[in-house]
Amino acid sequence: MNLTLFRHECRQLVKTTLIWSLTVGLLGFLCIVVFSSLQGDMESMSEQFAKMGAFADAVGMNKLSIGTIEGYYGIEIGTIFGLGGAMFAASIGIHMLSKEEGGHTGEFLYATPVSRRGAVATKFGAVLTALVAFTVICVALFGIGFLILGDGVNAKKFLLFHGTQFIMDVEIAALCFAISACTVTNMFGFGIGLVLLLYFADMIARVVPSLEFLKTISPYGYSNAADMFSETEMCVAGLVLGVALIVAALVFAVIRYERKDLAS
Repeated sequence: MNLTLFRHECRQLVKTTLIWSLTVGLLGFLCIVVFSSLQGDMESMSEQFAKMGAFADAVGMNKLSIGTIEGYYGIEIGTIFGLGGAMFAASIGIHMLSKEEGGHTGEFLYATPVSRRGAVATKFGAVLTALVAFTVICVALFGIGFLILGDGVNAKKFLLFHGTQFIMDVEIAALCFAISACTVTNMFGFGIGLVLLLYFADMIARVVPSLEFLKTISPYGYSNAADMFSETEMCVAGLVLGVALIVAALVFAVIRYERKDLAS
């Protein structure tokens, strides 16, 4: 890993990381802080939501009561963090390699002693650093929210949820990173579309029994907040597949990028 390139890439990601972290983190923070004022209404609405059939199954309301802090966190904040974190991961992964050609800086970068393999490792290291920073900032803001609220969720479930969410974010970032090794332009829209596709695939898997296999394919299957806070068995097969896809995506990115005829 080239430290000069690593510091450069991290500096490039600072603004984006702060914007996404503060946006998602503050949204979750505000939702937590206002829970006490909404709790009465949430309790009265919880039973009605639970009777909404397929919709309740899709978002986890059949497992959790939105009138409790754990149910509220699992359904509301879990959705905000799950979608926000995945979109952030996709947005930084999808252009990390392609930007050198799109910005016509590849000729300069690879005139230095940095090998293409070293550049791929360094750039993905910067992506991982940004994801760690995003997770830490958001979790810190959520923790402050719980302190102000004077209530909280089970620490083990909380850590398990955010741990699997981090793995999911790395998986999505790795898949988009591999795609960026094949493209020249910024495929931001494709990355966001991939996140939404995976999210809705998980929702469909929870509603249609014949499509339950989609729960294994989608990373939301093993990182679902409603499952964590209701102590539903984790989709271990999905987690194993996710880790395997991370490794496969990175290997593909290295091989593809080393063989690519870079545009100047």
